[in-house]
Amino acid sequence: MRRIVVSILVFASMLMSDESAIAANCLKITKWYPTELLSGNEVGTGKLQYVSAKAVKSPDFNNVYFVAVKFKASGVGNQVGVWAINGKLPQKPADLAGLSLSVNSIAQQFTVWPDADRTQARIAKNDRSIATAIKCLK
Repeated sequence: MRRIVVSILVFASMLMSDESAIAANCLKITKWYPTELLSGNEVGTGKLQYVSAKAVKSPDFNNVYFVAVKFKASGVGNQVGVWAINGKLPQKPADLAGLSLSVNSIAQQFTVWPDADRTQARIAKNDRSIATAIKCLK
């Protein structure tokens, strides 16, 4: 019994340290940039409404940030899209200097920004920063 309790405590500790590590990587982002991303909605999707957003700096690419945006879409409820941007993480219009790319299938389906996996950037839809950015929203 004691061994089981110790195993459970060790496992819980590992989970908490993983969550702490993710939270430490989460970056705040103003509403401005995510709203700009959502303004590039695909024809027929209707207006996309901003709910929340977080970002993470990629450990694999130089000067690339992954921005997860939770938004409402007409007829489908809340969605979470992830976009990548190179350069500085934009907090206001003057900060915007890099490319914005749609990374996950939600971002690609709902917005007109270039698909990251079809550009020279070749950011895969299973890049680990995508999951990290999405976890930051929770």
